Amino acid sequence: MSTLDRRTLVRRAVAAGGTVFTAGVIERLNIREARAAAGVSSKGVAAAVGYGTPVRTRDQLGREILALPPGFRYVTFGDIGAPMSDGNPTGIALDGMSCFKGHGSRTVRLIRNHEDRRAPGAGSLGGDPAAKYDSQAGGGTTTLDFDLQRGELVRDFISLNGTIVNCAGGIAWRRRGWITGEETVQGPAQGWARNHGYNYFVPLDRERPELTEPLTAMGRFAHEAVAVDQATGIVYQTEDAGSGRGSGFYRFIPDDRSELAHGGKLEILEIHGRPQADLREGQRLG
Repeated sequence: MSTLDRRTLVRRAVAAGGTVFTAGVIERLNIREARAAAGVSSKGVAAAVGYGTPVRTRDQLGREILALPPGFRYVTFGDIGAPMSDGNPTGIALDGMSCFKGHGSRTVRLIRNHEDRRAPGAGSLGGDPAAKYDSQAGGGTTTLDFDLQRGELVRDFISLNGTIVNCAGGIAWRRRGWITGEETVQGPAQGWARNHGYNYFVPLDRERPELTEPLTAMGRFAHEAVAVDQATGIVYQTEDAGSGRGSGFYRFIPDDRSELAHGGKLEILEIHGRPQADLREGQRLG
């Protein structure tokens, strides 16, 4: 490996999703790189090397949760219902998340969505009531600090509460935090205290839940993924309104790319000459 030695790769292996590398796997990666450098096709490399047949593998607690090829191991943490460092139980419906550099060189910080769809007042994510956007809502995000060197969870806590159906999202400009989106447009008519269907910004350095107002200028719809152009700060958004309802592809041009709450211009993709075009199936490539 020309730019990263084996020990460094192992040391830096990110445990998001619970997977770390071991020596046997590094050998296979070295072989793959050597064959690729020699001009052997990826198909040929896969056939000649491979990772082996996955077998049921125990985690650090002795539980067989994943099946992995020989030489792989994994660590599990942040189980639903498990008590967190702040005393709250881990919420249900783990969904979109992203990993960031943590404090020091050994830790990473994971900000994770909870796509809680329970009825008003019955959500799984509690926390400080004063920090809730909606007093009846039980979704939001949790933040987890993980020590890569020791392979263990350091701390976890609620970082956003009082939202619902937090599905996906994306990394903010300059990796300043996580933009989490609600995949719903429910509101008081369905028993909630406030309207939903917005994005919310969770700063990377947040250490507890804080009252967070929605980024209303980014639109009210069933939010799915967010992708930020790191060069321009322009935010691209997808929608998941449900089958047959029609979803859009959006572009948000912020007035201040470092502060989305300051507003901006929201646009939606339109096919010229084809208003309300159904593009779900049968599209020609090219």
